Amino acid sequence: MKLHGCLVAFAATALLVGNAGAAVIAGPTINLTGTWNASGLEFTALQDATLTGFVYRNQGGADVVVLSDAQGAVLDSVAIPAGAPSDTVSVNWALTAGDTYWLVQTGSGNGDFAYYGSALPSDADISVQFSGSFGTSLSDVVSKSSDASYAIGSNRFWADFNNITTTAGVAGAPEPATWAILILGFGMIGAAARRRTWSAARAAGSRP
Repeated sequence: MKLHGCLVAFAATALLVGNAGAAVIAGPTINLTGTWNASGLEFTALQDATLTGFVYRNQGGADVVVLSDAQGAVLDSVAIPAGAPSDTVSVNWALTAGDTYWLVQTGSGNGDFAYYGSALPSDADISVQFSGSFGTSLSDVVSKSSDASYAIGSNRFWADFNNITTTAGVAGAPEPATWAILILGFGMIGAAARRRTWSAARAAGSRP
């Protein structure tokens, strides 16, 4: 029973530490309806990280959300079902330190937005560079970040995405703190197993 308790405590601790590095950019309340074909956010990865989730606010149509590079090449995508106007989406998309990305909805006339105008947010993993980015296609959206004459600017609006959640480190790779807990936990389990062996041997009147 003691060994079983040790295993449970070890697993729970490792899980908690593994999730300790999550960072969230909440964004504003999104409650206005638009009719553009593509919109979203541009951000730069400040360190190697993993995009693990977001909430996609939309008008309830089926859609596809994509992660593209700065040139508009699609790196990852996820289908959004119809009838999910506030869809909490889990993904596992790798981000490389120093690279720029776009998180964009691509369903015709399906996105929502908010008036924004505030300083664009950052956390330990990503820094938002451009928000709103209304366009007719993904390539149109991407081109606006380098268009100095684009009338609505880089932050007048915020489109589609809340609770953009990232975790430091490459997708699927434990963080250093998690490795430390794993090593310590296995050591504790080994010690507990050895104590049980010694105790059983003494009870039997012999020594292993």
